[in-house]
Amino acid sequence: MKFTFIILHYLATEVTIECIDSILNTVKYANYEIVLVDNKSPNNSGDLLLQKYEKNEKVYVILNDENSGFAQGNNIGYKYAKNILNSDFMAIINNDTVITDELFIEKILKVYEKESFHILGPDVIEFAHKSRNKHQNPLRDSPLTIDEINDILSKAEKLLRMSKMEFYIRHYLMKIKNDIRSYLIKFEFLENKLIRRARKKGYLSRDSKTTKKNVILQGAALIFSPIFIADEEYSFYPDTFMYGEEDILHNMCMKKKYIMIYSPEVYILHKESVSTQRITKTLYSKYKFGHQNTKKSFLILKEFVQGKRQW
Repeated sequence: MKFTFIILHYLATEVTIECIDSILNTVKYANYEIVLVDNKSPNNSGDLLLQKYEKNEKVYVILNDENSGFAQGNNIGYKYAKNILNSDFMAIINNDTVITDELFIEKILKVYEKESFHILGPDVIEFAHKSRNKHQNPLRDSPLTIDEINDILSKAEKLLRMSKMEFYIRHYLMKIKNDIRSYLIKFEFLENKLIRRARKKGYLSRDSKTTKKNVILQGAALIFSPIFIADEEYSFYPDTFMYGEEDILHNMCMKKKYIMIYSPEVYILHKESVSTQRITKTLYSKYKFGHQNTKKSFLILKEFVQGKRQW
């Protein structure tokens, strides 16, 4: 079985190199390759990565002619792996992830033998919280309702109307509040109160040790199997730029009766948000970028849920 890693790159050269090298230096499975897609990085880091890995037979570097976003950027790598490399399995992973398990691929193949999944999500462990075992998968056990989607859209619209001055006042007030909370959380009674509140809202509901089927999977690392690849021409719905891809993918899979599985037997480490932070130059532009794309993506998701849009 040929296994291909697909990594989308934008600006963060040292982060991408760490991701690629973690695969090259760790994974023991022989029949694998890496497809790196540079999303038209304005700092010419795509060319630098092309030069760095041009003599490595396992690494293919594709230089995209525009920044086409998360979904389309990864779709370019997916199509190359499917149509040119004839890959059986694909792992689409963020460039801010690191693989430390030498049996990463073998474990995936073993799960596939048992489950015949279409898409697998591994245990995604956040870098900064490894000692506290903060797990990011699954995102949720059940899909968003129309009311929940409308609430997200309403909040995004409201925040987009906020002026720059209002944003910075809100930002620094929140920073002060969080600094005070970080200080007070040292006292056990407040920490317990916050944990109870978080659990009530569902923030601590992830059971990272149990295999789960047909849940919404974290987009930082998704493994696509031969039965998905055979039937699908792209990995993510191409009309989004960033955000919401996991929910749209889940909606499609459930309608087609595909099997999505979270498996704690496979794990990957995740830094999170490195490339997103580098797309924008200021806090305010990052804020605007995020909510504009959230609004666009969740309008698309709403149309999928309502049956007005098809995969």
